[in-house]
Amino acid sequence: MALDDIKKRIEADAKKESEEILDKAKKQVEEIRKNTADETRKLKEEYDRKLEKEKPEIFERRKIVARLDVQKMKLGARRKLIDQVFDKALERLQQMDTSEYEKFIKSLLQQASEEGEGVVVPGREEKVLTTDWLKKFNDENGTRIELSEDRLQTRGGFVYRKGNIDINCSFTMLLDSLREDLEAGIVKSLFSE
Repeated sequence: MALDDIKKRIEADAKKESEEILDKAKKQVEEIRKNTADETRKLKEEYDRKLEKEKPEIFERRKIVARLDVQKMKLGARRKLIDQVFDKALERLQQMDTSEYEKFIKSLLQQASEEGEGVVVPGREEKVLTTDWLKKFNDENGTRIELSEDRLQTRGGFVYRKGNIDINCSFTMLLDSLREDLEAGIVKSLFSE
């Protein structure tokens, strides 16, 4: 056998063996593709089944969250309306006619000054509490109440100060103290359905 024949036979065997390896590799690739496609299909079917099974629960959760959001919005709107009611009440207190307003302030000061002496610190918008008015009040009630030069950052009313004790009769504080008692009735009247 000549060298050329041996060389051709080796090349033929190598070619045949490489084709067999290549065929075998192609079959393995095809098998892997088929298995991957089957696995992908099975996973998709499984996730579709899970989604179909969980879909009502997911939608129900979303409905609950949406309802909660709506409730929060309603509560916020209601809170805003209630705040507006109390703001309007504060405005009405400030806009009382002078004689009615004076009676109201006098009544508050009489209740606050049971012991007869102290200092009144009026609100920045207080229109009745003046030195002359307080002198007249002291004469009528037998008290010794002085008017502070300081002003509170409230829209009306005053703070009665006796030593270390402050009695807050500002309109804001009066309305805040009544708010808890009145709020249920206001809610009922505003939002009764």
